[in-house]
Amino acid sequence: MNGAIIIKFYELNPVMKNYIWGYEIWALAAHKDGDCEIINNNITLSQLLKPQALPVMIKIIKSNLPLSIQVHPDDDYALRVENDSGKTEMWHILDCEPDAFLYLGFNNNYTRDDIANAIKNNDLINKLNKIKVHKGDAFYIPAGTVHSIGGGILLAETQQNSNITYRVYDYNRLGTDGKPRELHISKSLDVMNLNFNNNYKIPDNAKFKSQILKLNSGDKLELNNKDFEFVSIILLSGEAKLNLNTLTQYHAVLIINNKNNNLTLSADNVKSEILVTYF
Repeated sequence: MNGAIIIKFYELNPVMKNYIWGYEIWALAAHKDGDCEIINNNITLSQLLKPQALPVMIKIIKSNLPLSIQVHPDDDYALRVENDSGKTEMWHILDCEPDAFLYLGFNNNYTRDDIANAIKNNDLINKLNKIKVHKGDAFYIPAGTVHSIGGGILLAETQQNSNITYRVYDYNRLGTDGKPRELHISKSLDVMNLNFNNNYKIPDNAKFKSQILKLNSGDKLELNNKDFEFVSIILLSGEAKLNLNTLTQYHAVLIINNKNNNLTLSADNVKSEILVTYF
């Protein structure tokens, strides 16, 4: 073993969140609202990184019902109003029902008064851009984009490390306390991008680089991180190893400051899908 390089992996216990519309698995999170514990250690991820803050959060989201129509602020607004970071996010569709769809942005250019009146008249949905989705689709959702995940979708979300959500419309549903869930109309109107946009492809200058790798039985793939401080690896399906470490589904493995050493992913027995995120 003389001269061998030991690479430090941190395997995380995910945080489970249940909602009236489905659930979220916070696979990589170091946030006050959800902080993953490090397996075989007595500390959380935020404690490990302190005083540094983790720049991203990664979730697995299952929507049995549609989520609210919502929007997230950008960094400037979030810092000024919420003393927090904004929230740009990226979605990978892992599975979905045949007619599943998203709402992403508006279907035309509108004014603030147009949208305020649509909200007041319960007509907002008719002004949203509806996009049918398929397994394998990917979307990049900049802060300020009004959006909603429809029912019957399983997706992986990579986002900025923020939990600020402004609800615009929630189908008049009641929360678990039997009361209507809170809406944030004024703040939503403050931060919305009101212009039509039908391009949600992942840009070259995205805040983070996230991709799904597909390995067949017997495949090996080397990852060489040269440009980012962190790498997160999450097994989505199948069976796989990172170097000699067996991966567990939805348990993120975080590698820190490993820019010069190669990481090897392998699938021994079955096809596997793995979410790899650099940031």
